[in-house]
Amino acid sequence: MLVQSLPALVLHRLECTRLMPSIYSDITRLICRKLLDVGTLVVAVSGCTLHHFSFGHRFMTSRKDSYDFHDQVGHLLRRAYQRHVAIFQDAIPDSDLTAAQFVALCTVKEKQSCSLNDIVKTTAIDQATIRGVVERLKARHLIEVTTDPSDGRKLLVRATPEGLALIDHTVPFAKEVTERTYGALNPAERVALVFLLRKMMDSETVEKDE
Repeated sequence: MLVQSLPALVLHRLECTRLMPSIYSDITRLICRKLLDVGTLVVAVSGCTLHHFSFGHRFMTSRKDSYDFHDQVGHLLRRAYQRHVAIFQDAIPDSDLTAAQFVALCTVKEKQSCSLNDIVKTTAIDQATIRGVVERLKARHLIEVTTDPSDGRKLLVRATPEGLALIDHTVPFAKEVTERTYGALNPAERVALVFLLRKMMDSETVEKDE
C-alpha cells in the first residue's frame, strides 16, 4: 500500500486561500474512486493521509475494454463548463457581455496595455476567437486598439474608462457566478478541485516544454 501525505497535495492551496484549519475535518471525509485499466483504485482520505488501495485481477471486469464517453474527463469538463457559461449568462446583468469577453477585458485591465498574443496566452482562447472578441469589445468602446509605436505590425489593446467601469460593475456578479458554479461543493472539495485543475494545466505546460 502506498501512503502519501495529503498536506503535500493541498497545503499550498490552503495557505493561499487562508482557509481555517477546520477544513481538514472536511478533507477527512472525502472519498474518491476510479476504475483503472490495471484494476480498481480506491483513494480514501483519512486523518490527513492519502491511502491508495489497488486490487487484484478478480475485481477486474470487461469494462477495461469498453469506452463510455459519459465517464471521460473531457466530456465531464465540457459539461461543467457549459453549466458555468449558462450561470454566467443568467447572473451577469449585461446580456451582451459573454464569459470570453469578460475574461479578455479583465486581462487587458490587468496588463494595462497588451498584444493579442498576450490575451491569447493568458485566457487560453484561440487566436481566431480572440480577434472576434476584441472586435466586439472595441465596437462597444470598452477597449481601444492602437498600433505599437515600436512595431507597426503589432497591435496594442487598452481598456477604456467605459471598459474599466464595466469590470468594476460586473465583478460582484462574477463572484456570484463562481459561487454558483461551485454549487454544493464544500470548502475542502473546492480547494481540491482548483488544485487538480491547476495541476492538469501545469502538466500541459511541462509536456509542451519537453
